[in-house]
Amino acid sequence: MESTILNINPSVFGGFANYGYGIVQIENNAAYIQVGSTQYFDQNVDLNLKSQLFVFGPEVTADWSLTDHINIWQNAAYDIASDNSRPTLEFMGEMSTSELKIEDENPTVTYNGEPIESLPYEASGIRLSVGVSYLWHRY
Repeated sequence: MESTILNINPSVFGGFANYGYGIVQIENNAAYIQVGSTQYFDQNVDLNLKSQLFVFGPEVTADWSLTDHINIWQNAAYDIASDNSRPTLEFMGEMSTSELKIEDENPTVTYNGEPIESLPYEASGIRLSVGVSYLWHRY
């Protein structure tokens, strides 16, 4: 009978992320939809909110070696995110894509009736993940 090995690894992580989510699909009920100099002749155009941010924080990973080849792991982290930067509205059709910066005066983007300069969500918080891995050529 093989014994299992438990490893617990505390650490600090950091990373850069692009965040975004779909808002709506705009129906084209005219000859075309124009955003800046881009014309969309598609039936529908997807509208997404996007931004970039930096994430860092503490994390703990535990992994169990069940056999010479199979590990089970679990990771718990607390993400501390910077403010959303470079927020944009992204328009996506079948043949073209364009973006509008939210910080510009046109368009005025509102959330709950107030103009926004960053995206209305928070990326900080607890992150948990689990997984199984297969190891080749373990000695």
